[in-house]
Amino acid sequence: MRIALNARILQAPRTGIGHYVAELANALADEPDVELALFHGWGWSSDLPEAAMPGYSRLTPLLRQIPGAYQARRWLEQKRFDQGRSKTIDLYHEPSLWPLSFDGPTVITLHDLTHLHYPDTQPPSRLREIERRLADGVQRASLILTDSQYIADEAQAYFALPAERFVVAPLGVAARFHPREPEAINAVLKTHGVEAREYFLCVGTLEPRKNLTLALRAHALLPEAVRQGFPLLIAGMAGWQGEQFSDELRAALATGDVCLLGYLPDEALAQLLAGARALIFPSLYEGFGLPVLEAMASG
Repeated sequence: MRIALNARILQAPRTGIGHYVAELANALADEPDVELALFHGWGWSSDLPEAAMPGYSRLTPLLRQIPGAYQARRWLEQKRFDQGRSKTIDLYHEPSLWPLSFDGPTVITLHDLTHLHYPDTQPPSRLREIERRLADGVQRASLILTDSQYIADEAQAYFALPAERFVVAPLGVAARFHPREPEAINAVLKTHGVEAREYFLCVGTLEPRKNLTLALRAHALLPEAVRQGFPLLIAGMAGWQGEQFSDELRAALATGDVCLLGYLPDEALAQLLAGARALIFPSLYEGFGLPVLEAMASG
C-alpha cells in the first residue's frame, strides 16, 4: 500500500502534533507492506527532515500579517501536491485539521476542537481558514482518528457523523521519557542552574491557550523562600500573542524566580522533565496533552 502523509508541519520546530507526525512516519516506514510518501508542503520526499526549516519562526509571524496568506499558501500546496504525485496513492493521511483535495480514500487526525471552545486563542486569519475548510474536510474523510474518546464524542456530536467514522487512537510516549537518576542529568540541570527535584517545569508554546499566565500568578503566590528554592522553568518557543503576559513575565524574570528556557532539544527537555519536582500544566483545553503523559512516564 502506498500511503501519502502530509508532513508539512515538520518544517516547523516540533511541538505536540509535530512529534505525532514524526513518530507516525517512522512507524509506517517500518511496516513491510507500506510505501510511505511524505508531502512537505512544496514537494515530496521519503525522508523526515531532521530539523525545522531555517528562519521558520521568523517567517510565520510575518505571513500572518499578509492578507490572504493562508489561502495563497494553500493554493500553492494543492498545486504541488497534485503535480508531485509520480505514482498512484492508495491512501492519503492528513494529520492536522483539514485535508488537501484528493480523489481517493482519506484519513484525517482531528486532535481537538479548540477553535469552537476558545476561538480567541487562535490567530484570526487561521481561525477563518479553519471555519472555512474543516467541516468539508471532516465530511470528505473516509475515517477520522482522534487522540481521545472525549474528542471523538465532541466531533461526532458537532459534525453529526456516525460513530463508525471515528477511531480513537490514544497517543503513546517516546522512549526518551523515563525516570533518571540525578547524576545522569546533572549536566543539563547545571546548565539551567537548578538541582534535581528543586524546580517546577512548564512545557508549552507561549500562546494564550497554554494559559501560562496562571502558572506565573500561582508561583508568585508562594512564600518567597519557596519561590527561590523552587524556581519555575518554562520550556517552549514563542507563539501567537506570547506578549500578552509579557509584563508579568518580565517582573517574574527580574526576581530570578522564573526562567524562560525557550525551545529545547528533545533530549534536554526529557532530562529536565525527569528532574522536575512537578510538571505545571495549566492549559485551557487539550485534545490529549502529551506533556502530562511524558511527565508520568518520567516518574
